[in-house]
Amino acid sequence: MIPDVPTASFDRDVAGVRETRVVHDVHRVATSLLADIVTSRADGVAAFRDFVVAMLEHHHAAEDDDLWAMLAARSPGLTAQLDWLTHEHDALQHALDALRGLPLGDGDAPDASLIQATAIRDLVHEHLAHEEPVLFPALEHVLPEYEWEGFSTRTVASAPQEGLPLLIALVHEVGCPSDVDLVFRHVPPEGRATIPDRRAEGDRALRELRAAARPARGRQR
Repeated sequence: MIPDVPTASFDRDVAGVRETRVVHDVHRVATSLLADIVTSRADGVAAFRDFVVAMLEHHHAAEDDDLWAMLAARSPGLTAQLDWLTHEHDALQHALDALRGLPLGDGDAPDASLIQATAIRDLVHEHLAHEEPVLFPALEHVLPEYEWEGFSTRTVASAPQEGLPLLIALVHEVGCPSDVDLVFRHVPPEGRATIPDRRAEGDRALRELRAAARPARGRQR
């Protein structure tokens, strides 16, 4: 169990809290969907797996390599909690590496892929339940807004481009309009102009993937 988790409330109007909450909710939705569809033969399952793996790897690396150091410098008392969160990131990385190497959609190892995707979903949901009570109050009370803005800008600039329509669609799905604007505020104007078309592409892909998951759920009942 993560040590000394604070119980302080947090302010949902703080940019760092709002932005992180949207991203975390995308992770919750994406990993749940992946577990639902991983044994499907539908087109796009492998691409969605690759998107989820790349998205989680990038997010956790940005925290471990950048954000945690900023928070620990401002509040050394957070170090033990942040180290534990990195330990959970490491465990998740092992699971992501295992899933990346499994065949999908060809019937060779459906049980292995389902077990691994389900484990990733559970690890992510549990990790976020540990991380948010630590991170959200820290973003509200510890990190100056200008430091969060710098971190957010760097994270957007380094984000993987694979599966970008899926990410855009999921952000719109879990966030209110003002939160969507906040998440995409660092995207250059030429990139923002493409968001509607990419969102439509991502929405179509998500509908197809979710449709493919329904028969699998029906067979399990």
